[in-house]
Amino acid sequence: MRVISTLSLTVPQRLKPGQNSAMTTSIGQSESDWLPSTSLACLRSLPLILITYLILFRLISEVEELTESVESLKQKLLEAEQSLRNLEDTRMSLEKEIAVKSNSIFIDRQKCMAHRTRYPVVLKLAGYQ
Repeated sequence: MRVISTLSLTVPQRLKPGQNSAMTTSIGQSESDWLPSTSLACLRSLPLILITYLILFRLISEVEELTESVESLKQKLLEAEQSLRNLEDTRMSLEKEIAVKSNSIFIDRQKCMAHRTRYPVVLKLAGYQ
């Protein structure tokens, strides 16, 4: 932050009376043409060390942003892996329940059905048929 405050104080002081012509617009120039020439004039008037510090500051802030992005992505990866583990556990429990129910149906059809056919139906016992 110190570089930015130094920049704001240094740029107007470094411009010489003959150099401010880039900052004034001519009658035929639009404001969009004026802005790049102003930036270029300001950059030319800055000392090289200040430009180096500005570039270094921007690089450091970009590295910090990338580090935050990497940490965020690592956190999302951990959450996704945990979610995957939970889904796999749910799948295993559902497969076990399906196996138990399939076994129950097999026992009912193969072993119990033969015994049921020997006994009369409830309606027959009640005398309705």
